[in-house]
Amino acid sequence: MGPHIRVFETADATGVSGLISTTLRISNVRDYPEDFLSKVEASLTPPFLRELAKERMILVAMEGDVIVGTASLGRDQVHAVFVHPARQGRGIGRRLMEAVESEARARGERELILYASQSAVAFYEANGWRTVPEHRDGDARLVVMMKPLGEQRAPPGNEAGAADATV
Repeated sequence: MGPHIRVFETADATGVSGLISTTLRISNVRDYPEDFLSKVEASLTPPFLRELAKERMILVAMEGDVIVGTASLGRDQVHAVFVHPARQGRGIGRRLMEAVESEARARGERELILYASQSAVAFYEANGWRTVPEHRDGDARLVVMMKPLGEQRAPPGNEAGAADATV
C-alpha cells in the first residue's frame, strides 16, 4: 500500500519545510549551486508555507504520520515537488503528480507547466511531460516542462527507472 495523499494543513508547515530542506541538500545538491539551494530553502520556511497555502493547493504524501512528499498547484503551474530522498523511486512522486493533474483538470486547466531540476527530467518525461526551452536563475539551470492535460499519463510500470521528482 502506498502513501496517503492529502491536502496540506497548517500543522504540516514545519514537516514540509524540513522535507524540502532535506531533499534539496541530498537530492538536488548536484543540480544547483549552493546560493540557489540556500535561496530556495530560505524561501520555503514554515511561516511562508502557511501563507502560501492560502494561494495554492499544497498536497502532502503521508506514510503513517510522517510527511514523505509534497507538491503544490497554483493555477496552471506545478510547484515544489519534493519526495524524501529515502523514499524516492517508490511511486510517491507519481501519485502526487496524478493528484495535482486531477485537481488542475477539475479546475478546467488545459495544460500545466513546471520548472524541473536536471535530475527530475526523466521522471517527468516518463509521466507524459515534455521539455520546452530552459530557464536560468543565475547559475541555476531549470528545465521548463509542459503537459497538456488531455494526454494520458504514462502506462503503469513505465517509471523509466527514474527517482521521484524533486523540483
